[in-house]
Amino acid sequence: MIMHRIMVRATFLITLVVFANGVFAQDDGCVTSECHSVMGTKQWVHGPVGVGACTVCHNPVADQDHQFRFAADKQALCFACHERSRDMMLQDHRHSPVADGDCVGCHDPHQSDFKFQLKGNASDLCFQCHDQELFTDQYV
Repeated sequence: MIMHRIMVRATFLITLVVFANGVFAQDDGCVTSECHSVMGTKQWVHGPVGVGACTVCHNPVADQDHQFRFAADKQALCFACHERSRDMMLQDHRHSPVADGDCVGCHDPHQSDFKFQLKGNASDLCFQCHDQELFTDQYV
């Protein structure tokens, strides 16, 4: 299991280095003043976004300008690098979005102004799905 983790992380790091060094051509139209101009400008930026390696998660669709498919199923994409998060989140008391493979329900996969790339303030974000009144008791 430890060797598997090392291999996954090594593969990801090699991919980032290769893309960051320009070995693979990137879509020049991906991040321009007209398209995705604010990508990578927030306080918390996803690693691949930070180095312009969009194709770590997105595969271009042949013969279709600026059309992409996920490189794998969304949950598999997240957990390929965030293995410790997977192990923690998939224990006995699973958070429903995680169990359903909906990491992006709470996390922005590109960038965020909030730590852990959350889509908002953590407590406010929780109450988009959970009833706040259930958490005002003295036992919470």
